[in-house]
Amino acid sequence: MALLSVDSLTVLENAPSRWRLGGSPTPDRLVEEMSFSLSPGGSVAILGDPSDGTLALVFALLGMATIKAGSIAFEGQELTVLPERSWRRVRSKMPTVFSDSFGALSEGRPMGDQLTNVQKLLSSRSSPADRETSARQILVEMGLPADCWSRPPETVSALDRQRISLARALLLNPSLVLLHQVTEGLDDRATAHLLELLSRVRQERKLAYLVLTSDMAAASRLSSDWQVLSRGKVVDAGTREEVLSHPNHEFTRQLISLAHTEESPPETAHL
Repeated sequence: MALLSVDSLTVLENAPSRWRLGGSPTPDRLVEEMSFSLSPGGSVAILGDPSDGTLALVFALLGMATIKAGSIAFEGQELTVLPERSWRRVRSKMPTVFSDSFGALSEGRPMGDQLTNVQKLLSSRSSPADRETSARQILVEMGLPADCWSRPPETVSALDRQRISLARALLLNPSLVLLHQVTEGLDDRATAHLLELLSRVRQERKLAYLVLTSDMAAASRLSSDWQVLSRGKVVDAGTREEVLSHPNHEFTRQLISLAHTEESPPETAHL
C-alpha cells in the first residue's frame, strides 16, 4: 500500500470575499488534476517554482488549501474529508522543512528550547530530562556543534538553521518529510552538505521524502522518480533519466539548460 497517494488533485487559490459574493472571476487553479504515489521509504521529486504549484501542493497536503477535486490518502486515511481536530497527528507524521528556516525558527530563543518544545507538544508525559537527551542526540546526528543548544538561530549559518529545522521534523518521528525548496539561498558547499545529510538520514531512518524544488541537483540527489510542474499542471513525468533524456515541455528544457549553465565553470578571461 502506498504511504501517500494523490489522485486527480485540483487545488484552488483561496477565494477572497468578493468571489464568494458572486460577481467576479473564479479562483485560479494552482494545481490541476495532479496524481502520484509515494511508497514507504520512497522518494518523489516535484520540480517547479512555488508559483508553479509546489507550495499550493504542500498546503493541500497539510489541510491548509482549498481543494476543488481529487483525493489525498496518507497511511490509508483520506485527508480531504478529515476533520480539523485530526490534523495535528497527520501533520506530525508529515512535517515540512521549508527554505526559510530562519523564519520558521523563533528569533532570540535558544535552539535547544525550540527542539524540546516540539517534543513537549507531541507528548506532555515525557520528562524534561528525557526531552533534552533526545534533542541533544539529534543535534549530534545532524552534525551540529554542541554550542548550538544555547544559541539563537540568527547567530548560526543558513546551513545550520536548515539542520535544526530537519532535527525538529525528525523529533516528531515522521514517516514522511516534505522538503520544500530546502537548498534555496545556500551556496554550493552548504547545498552539498545538506543533500548529503538528507540522503544519509533517509537511508538510516527509512524515511519517505516528497521533494519540491526548482533545484535539479537536489532532485537528482534525493529522488529518481520525477514530475515537472508548470503553472499548476504536470508537464513531464517519469524516471530521472527519462525526464532528462526526453523532456516533452519547454519548461523542463529550461530547467535542464539552467542546471547545465550552473554546473559549467566560468570561462577564463584571456589577457
